[in-house]
Order: sequence, then structure tokens, then C-alpha cells
Amino acid sequence: MIRWIDSTLGTAAFEDPATAGHQVLDVRSLVDGPANGSTALRERIKTGLAMLRDSGRLLVCCDYGISRSNTIAAAILAHRDGLTFDESFATVQRQTGEMRMDYGIVQTVRATFPSAPLPPLVPGRVLVTGGSGFLGQWLNRVAGDRFDFVRLSSKDMDLAASPFGLDAAVRKHRTDTIIHLANPRIYHTHEVVGQSLAMLRNVADVCHQHGVFLVFASSWVVFSGRKNEGDLLLGDDEPPMPYGNYAMSKALSEHMLAYLQRAEQIQACILRMTPIYGEGSVLPRFLFRTAEACREGRVVTTHNYSNGRPKLQLLHVNDAAESLALAASKKPLGTFNIGGAEAITTQDLARTIASIVGSPFESQETSLHASVANITLDTTKARTELGWTPKISLTAGLSSLFSA
Repeated sequence: MIRWIDSTLGTAAFEDPATAGHQVLDVRSLVDGPANGSTALRERIKTGLAMLRDSGRLLVCCDYGISRSNTIAAAILAHRDGLTFDESFATVQRQTGEMRMDYGIVQTVRATFPSAPLPPLVPGRVLVTGGSGFLGQWLNRVAGDRFDFVRLSSKDMDLAASPFGLDAAVRKHRTDTIIHLANPRIYHTHEVVGQSLAMLRNVADVCHQHGVFLVFASSWVVFSGRKNEGDLLLGDDEPPMPYGNYAMSKALSEHMLAYLQRAEQIQACILRMTPIYGEGSVLPRFLFRTAEACREGRVVTTHNYSNGRPKLQLLHVNDAAESLALAASKKPLGTFNIGGAEAITTQDLARTIASIVGSPFESQETSLHASVANITLDTTKARTELGWTPKISLTAGLSSLFSA
């Protein structure tokens, strides 16, 4: 299929039968990624301009009609019409609907255009993906007076599709840190694994390109597969063992960042957080179901698994946001466990909530023939290296949610 950028310039896969009879610029000798030399790129662009001028109509073709063809077509369009590369590249994306161009070749082609160097990164200016979400809003609330936040959401860019929206934001704002909070909306299907990795890889590519430090919010669920080992206190260097798609997405994301750091492509830290609660979220749902049952005088149902009662190490969102702020400020390398001060059984948690709402506590326990991962994260490293410690006690945090 030919995709026309305007009436004279289009792109397609080289072997597409629709290209027959058209003047074709073959760019298959170029490679995806940043490896193409500027001389080879300029030669292809110059040849394309001459062919377009002589024939009046031109197709730029690579193997699949996605990256090399559309990027070179953008360069040809820029030279022909006196546009900046960014202007012509945006036109190509809009006209073709193609967002999957390879980030590396786009950067090398952009570099063939004369332009003023980008301003230096601005210390204290932090871009937050997922900035309009629960944790992103609390981060602004907790640390908005310490940082110049640029908070972006899925309305601003599709991170799973391409890095170009994020790249444009970093070029514009020159943020020195990215806090990556964005997640796929639906996180229980297999699709979440691929989407999460694509989003993180796009963020990492932009960080590498611009020398931006990355803070990645991970989760305790990377250990959710450890269901048959009793109560566990786990350190920051414990290898993940995930169970379920969301957990797998976080565990593989952690591995990806480790690979990229070993290859010296980026500098990053991982904050591995226990379940976050607080004003503005309905999670964990057990808290709200319990409060509702207590207020209505109903019996609260809790569970007892084959290896014991489940425990939660709840983390107040204020403390979670503070850990992100400290990481953005200190820029430490490595993985840090971020968790509440204590782990509490769901039965004791329900009893605490009943006391807060001022209701008698009546419960029943259902036995389940399955195991539960009772994980407590050891936060010693975060306390010593980040200077972070949880400040909101469980009773105080729950009272802020449920006190009349």
C-alpha cells in the first residue's frame, strides 16, 4: 500500500506491487538504528530530491515502508519545502498515520540538519509520565514546591506506540529527570506485558538520547510467585519471582533496566513499592469493602490460606511520593524497596478499620485451599542511602480515609 504524504511524495514497502510504474528511491541499504553515517544519509536525501525534481513524483521505499522510508521522506520534504525536520516529520506522521518509525534512524537523520544545539538540561525540572494519575497528583502535592514538574498523561502521548511524543517534550522542556509512573490501563491480560515493556523501552531510549536520569516505579508484586515459603522479609537484591501478568510486566521491566544500565545506555533507579493507599484511590479494594461493611453492621469476611492469613504492608501515598522526590533529587543507582512500616494481617486490618469508623467488629474467616505470598520488603537501603522513611502510620493513614 502506498501512503501519500502529498500529491508528489509517498512511501511504501519496496516489493509492494502498487509501486509498479512509479519512480522509486530505494533506501533498503540503510539500517534501522543509529548506525548510519551522515554521508550515506545525505546522499540518499540528495538523490531523492533530484529524482523528485526530475520526475515530479516519488516513492521512498524500504523493506516494510515504516522506518527508513518515512524518515528519509521527511528529510526530503523538509529540504524541498524549507521546513525544519521536526515540522516535516510531524507532517509525515500525520499524513501516513505511521508512529512506529525507528527512534535511532530518526535521530541520525535529524542530526544531518543544521540546527542550534539544544539548551542544557534544567536541574530540578522533572517530567512525570502518568502525571495525572493517583500517584502523579500526590507527587505534585508533596514535592511541587521543590521541583518544576512537567506532568504528562496518555492524552499527551501514546508511550506504547512510539517515543516521539516524549522526545519532543524533553526537547522542549529540557527536564533532567523522568519519573516513569505510566502503566497500561488494563493490566490483567497478557497484552499488559508487551505494552509495559514497549512503554519503558521508549522512555529509556529518550533518556539515553538526552542524558536524562530515569526513576522507575515498580511493585512488590515481582515477588508474588513466592507463595509456598511462609512469611518472607526480602531485600532489594532478591531476584523477582512474579505470578500473573501485571507482576510479570514489572519483573521484566526491572530486568530490562538492569540490561540497559549494564550496557551503559542509561542511568536509572528502581523504587519497588508495597501496596499504595490514600485519598484519591479506591485501592486496595479490601479497605473500602471492609469500611462499608462495618458501617452497615455487616459481617466482615477475611480469608485464611493454606499457609496462613494474608498480610499487607500498606504504604501511604504521601510516603510513596516522597520516595520518588528523593530519588529525583539524589539520583541514586540501583533498586530500593519502599514499604510501609509494618505488615498486618487482613483480619487485624479489618479490626483496625472497624475501630476507626466506630462500629462493632464481627468477622468470619473463609479457608482457601491455596497459598498466598506474604511478603515484607526490607527498606533498610532506602533509609540509609535515600534518607527515606515512612512518616504516615497505618492508623493515621486509615483514619484520614475513614474517620467520620
